[in-house]
Amino acid sequence: MWTINVIRYVLALWWGMFWWNKLQVWTIEEFLFIIGYSIVIFMLASMLFPWDFAAGLDFEQHFFANKSWFFGIFLTATLLDIPETLEKGVSNLREVPRQYVIFIPVSIAILIAALFSKNRRLHAVLGVLWFTLILAYLAFTSLSRIAAS
Repeated sequence: MWTINVIRYVLALWWGMFWWNKLQVWTIEEFLFIIGYSIVIFMLASMLFPWDFAAGLDFEQHFFANKSWFFGIFLTATLLDIPETLEKGVSNLREVPRQYVIFIPVSIAILIAALFSKNRRLHAVLGVLWFTLILAYLAFTSLSRIAAS
């Protein structure tokens, strides 16, 4: 479930990064921040799909062996999303959705619970919960943009 979540997360972030193309003047700080943020997202995806895995690798075992790194990086990516999203609002590239105020704390809570839990059933529930959260966030923020058009 977390694999599907990360794929959706990466796609949603890619879509969110698209707003930066409207920025006319870039500072070195903005450029370096976006590069750093992209590296963190790349590291997150690489944790799920290792480049050099042996045939017959048990991905579930691999995931739980590396879950602390995975959720630590995922939490870092989520925390980096806050200044990135706020900067888009300050730069008038995109309004910060009202739902963001709910989405971020709930995301952080889910990721912290997943970071510290070793219970596989809880991870299954948290994965479904996060999946539902991201779908709801994307749907409601998209609907508000469509309704405003």
